[in-house]
Amino acid sequence: MSSRKYATLKVGSTGPDVFVLQSFLRSMHFVGKDGKRISVDGVYGANTGYAVYNFKQFCRFCGQKVTLNTICDSATWALLMGE
Repeated sequence: MSSRKYATLKVGSTGPDVFVLQSFLRSMHFVGKDGKRISVDGVYGANTGYAVYNFKQFCRFCGQKVTLNTICDSATWALLMGE
């Protein structure tokens, strides 16, 4: 379990937390709106948002109660971290 707190991220966010998010999404083979693998560049653009939305759809399909949007909040981080 991670004790590190991650920021709430959305389209337009930048920085190391975005880099971590993109790394998780890429490792789980989520793709962007353009159908390509997520770029790990620390910039939360439309492709990252699309991948977050699809990750949340997958979680909902698996029985998790999540809000379907493109925002990576604390609940999304917990799911990504397996908490």
